[in-house]
Amino acid sequence: MPTAIRYAICGLVALAAASTAVAQYKDTPDQAARKLNPYVYMKDGAGDKVFLETQFWRNDPAYDQKALTRISEVMSGLEKRGFKGDVSAANGWDKPEKVVRCRINMEVVNKRWRGKTGTIVNCENTGISEAEIAGSEEPKHVSEVLDAFDKQFKLAKEKLAAK
Repeated sequence: MPTAIRYAICGLVALAAASTAVAQYKDTPDQAARKLNPYVYMKDGAGDKVFLETQFWRNDPAYDQKALTRISEVMSGLEKRGFKGDVSAANGWDKPEKVVRCRINMEVVNKRWRGKTGTIVNCENTGISEAEIAGSEEPKHVSEVLDAFDKQFKLAKEKLAAK
């Protein structure tokens, strides 16, 4: 392969890698001021609650669109499990309740994930650590988030019933 073509290919690969890096969270001083945190509270028929949030970093509209798609897909998955958006689900988090309470924080930055974003899933009183699902951009991310939610929710429901 001629040298000029090799340099051209290397340049294209470098450009593609750079554009991917821009599509993620950037550790810059103004990043915190630029981000938006849309969220929704959801509740099922038993009164169990979910707090679901994401982050729009606002440094790449295409990435923010993907984040919106991911949170929408997780909301849809929760709706299939019986949860519906409900503003009353925002009440009572500061005191003990006889319901399961879970949170799903999407597009979270964790230093162990080396500049990439992921999701944290946690239900109260499970006795296990929160689930960390790295790699928001991975194709299976939403299904992994919902699987982690199912595991945490089931355990929390069992522990609540045992009380």
